[in-house]
This record gives sequence, structure tokens and C-alpha cells, in this order.
Amino acid sequence: MNILGLCMETWNNDPRFWDALDNLVNASWRPLKELLDVLQEYDETLDLQTRAMLIGGLGTFTRTYAVRRSESNGPEMSFESAVGAVHSNPFVQALMGQAAEAMVDAKVDALKGVEQ
Repeated sequence: MNILGLCMETWNNDPRFWDALDNLVNASWRPLKELLDVLQEYDETLDLQTRAMLIGGLGTFTRTYAVRRSESNGPEMSFESAVGAVHSNPFVQALMGQAAEAMVDAKVDALKGVEQ
């Protein structure tokens, strides 16, 4: 309860979130697919961050969520499946690996600086 005595829901318990997500995915899936199809033609020129964010993140999430919902799954299960698909996407995995490697390198460099 908040200071006004109202019960505060979390985002994932708010039906407005699920309705808004369904509306967003239904309205955007086809135009997003068209955009990603165009980007696919320039695949070799896209950097990893662009691939990971647009194709691996936004595209994978939207496609997976839309497919799961079309299979009569509930929004919560469809969301969970879509997030899992993003985490498993090779572009997203490569970007996360690159970020982890950069963090390790920075720590090693910092430790080397302390030793000298």
C-alpha cells in the first residue's frame, strides 16, 4: 500500500500492460518485419550493436511474442518466451560477450595500473 492507502500493483500484474503490449505487437509486427527485411539486405554493413538491438532484440522479441500469442498462449507466457528468445539470440549473445570482455579487460588494466 502507498501513503494514500491504495494498493500498488507491479507492472506484470497490471492488465493495462498486457493489453498495451498486445496492441503494440499487433500494430507493429508487419511494419517491423518490412524494416528488418530491408536491413537484411545490408547485413554485412551492420555493426554488432545494430544487429543485436534491432534484429536480435526488437525483432526477435516482437516475432516471438506475436507467434506465441497466435498459438493461443497467454500474454505472460508469450512475454516470457519472447524474453528468452532475445537472450538466446546469437547477436545478443555476441554483444553481451563483447561487453563482458570489455569489462574484464578494463579490470585487468586497472589492476595492472595498481601493481606498477
